[in-house]
Amino acid sequence: MEGLLLIDLNEEHTCFHVDQLKKKITIDNIVFDEYEDNDYSGFYDWMRNSLGEIIGLRYTRLDVFEPIIITALKKLPYLNFTYEKIIEIYFNPNRDYIEDNSNDQDFGVCKMYVSANQTYAILLDILYLTPDEFSSIKLN
Repeated sequence: MEGLLLIDLNEEHTCFHVDQLKKKITIDNIVFDEYEDNDYSGFYDWMRNSLGEIIGLRYTRLDVFEPIIITALKKLPYLNFTYEKIIEIYFNPNRDYIEDNSNDQDFGVCKMYVSANQTYAILLDILYLTPDEFSSIKLN
């Protein structure tokens, strides 16, 4: 697949297909600015269920998450911090994924954004997803 996936880490954790990398991204009248000035802050694995559908994302940062980010994100029910550098983001209530099918270690574009109201988002490269895998992610 071409393009990028923006995951808005709010109460509804909405996902959007984005055409290109930008310093500012506007979604539903909310402006997200780059949180960091680089295109790569870690790597990620697409978590797949037994049918091969993507049910979530495991994001591993190169550096630990800053306390302000941890505080903002820990309250979200679909997000799980496994270590200071790793979060799991689930796209639906199902959290049963197959580890052997979920170890992409994708090093594509991976960067965080923040809005004025301290809502965070993650932008990811989807180049290596198949059309079926991409369609299993619920987009808004």
